[in-house]
Amino acid sequence: MKVVSISFDAGDIVVVSESAEEHGSNKEVEERIPLGEFIRDALLSLPENERGIVISNPAPGEHKIYGIRRNAEGNPEYDYNDEPEP
Repeated sequence: MKVVSISFDAGDIVVVSESAEEHGSNKEVEERIPLGEFIRDALLSLPENERGIVISNPAPGEHKIYGIRRNAEGNPEYDYNDEPEP
């Protein structure tokens, strides 16, 4: 199967591919994938140590975290928004 085009339409990823039919002619096939599902599958296809994703859901008054790393001693260090969430 050969991908002809990938586009975005109304919250979906539209993949148009060309597949060979039994009699040698080619037919274009359109597949609609919800954007969230497409992103999830793309992220999950990465090895866990290469994802680099930080999910932060702070309560009001807490700070949103946008980065975590380990220092030379192995202790975690955090990058976070200076302004607490409203």
